[in-house]
Amino acid sequence: EQGDEEDDGGGGGGGDGGGGRRDRGGIDIWRRENIALYCSYAAVGLCDGLVGGTVKSFCYYSWPDEDNNVCAVSGSVVRLGWSVKIFIAYLCEAHRPFGLRRKPYIAGGWASGVGVLVLIALLADRLSFPAYVALAGLFEFLMMFAEVSADGYTVELSRLEPPSRRGRILADGQICRFGMNIVAGALQCTLLNGPSTNPEGRGFGWGLTISQMYWMLVAVVAPPLAASLYLFRERPPDPKG
Repeated sequence: EQGDEEDDGGGGGGGDGGGGRRDRGGIDIWRRENIALYCSYAAVGLCDGLVGGTVKSFCYYSWPDEDNNVCAVSGSVVRLGWSVKIFIAYLCEAHRPFGLRRKPYIAGGWASGVGVLVLIALLADRLSFPAYVALAGLFEFLMMFAEVSADGYTVELSRLEPPSRRGRILADGQICRFGMNIVAGALQCTLLNGPSTNPEGRGFGWGLTISQMYWMLVAVVAPPLAASLYLFRERPPDPKG
C-alpha cells in the first residue's frame, strides 16, 4: 500500500492519458474526464425505467383498441435490444472509429438515442401502437451501444484499482443505474399516474402525456450527457493487455 501511494505522488495532474487522477493506486472516477461513465449509467437507468417500464400502461389506456395480447408482450419487444448485447459487444470490439474503443460508441449511441426520443415526443399523438413500440425498441437498441461500451470501459478502469478496492467502480456504476431506475419508478407513480395511464375516474386528475414524458426525458438526460461526453477523455489501452 505504501508503494502505491509513493507511485501516485507525481500523478495527481491530468497528464495520464486522459483516464483521470490516480488515487492510491486506482483512478479518480469523479474527475470531469471520467464522469461521463456514471452519467451514462444513470441515463440508462432512467430511460429504461420510463421507456420500457411504461409501454404496457400506455398501450392499455392510450391505445385502448389494441389487442390485450399485444399490450402484454410489448414490454419484452421494446427491451429486445438487451438480449443482443453480446453481439453489439463483438461489433464494438471489432471496429474502432477514429482509433478509439469506447467514446464513439457511447457518444454515438446516446446522440442517436436522444434523437429517437425527440422523434417520439414530436409524433406520439399520431403514432399507431406498433409504430410506437418500434421506435421505443429502436431507442433501447441504440442505448445498448452506450451501455456495452460503458461496461467495457468499466472493466478496463477496474484493473487500475488496488486489490482492496477492486470492483468499486463497477459497483458505483450499477448503483447509479439502478438508483435512477428507482427514480423512474417514483416518477411513474406520480407524474404518470394520470388520465393517460389509468381508466377514467382512476388515478390523479393530472399527469404527463406520452409526448410530455419524452420531452421531460430529453430535457433531463441530454444536457449532462452532452457536457460529460464532451469532457470525456478515453484512456489509451494498457500495453500489457
